Amino acid sequence: MGLFQREVEPVGVGDHSPQLERAADAVLGYLIAFLVLLATVKLWHLLRLNPKLHMITATLQRAWTDISGFLVVMTIMFLAYSIAVRTFPRLTSTLCWSFSKPVHFVK
Repeated sequence: MGLFQREVEPVGVGDHSPQLERAADAVLGYLIAFLVLLATVKLWHLLRLNPKLHMITATLQRAWTDISGFLVVMTIMFLAYSIAVRTFPRLTSTLCWSFSKPVHFVK
């Protein structure tokens, strides 16, 4: 080794912290979500350019009130279910257990 050189230890697989790994995983997830958003917007723009496929966009615009109402109802139902599961955990576990039992038919 020369006078001004120092020995550099190789970086192994287990040398990084779990916090760094979680942060990198979160950043990668957000990056993938952003790329999917860009691809969706690009596809939507391409669908508007084609006159035959423009019918899909027009149909979705006309049906937006019904679609948004459906989404509101589904969101309310999902929130009610999640609140019920969080508030009464034994009730939901009992229901799941009762549905998993085999059914015996009476002859």
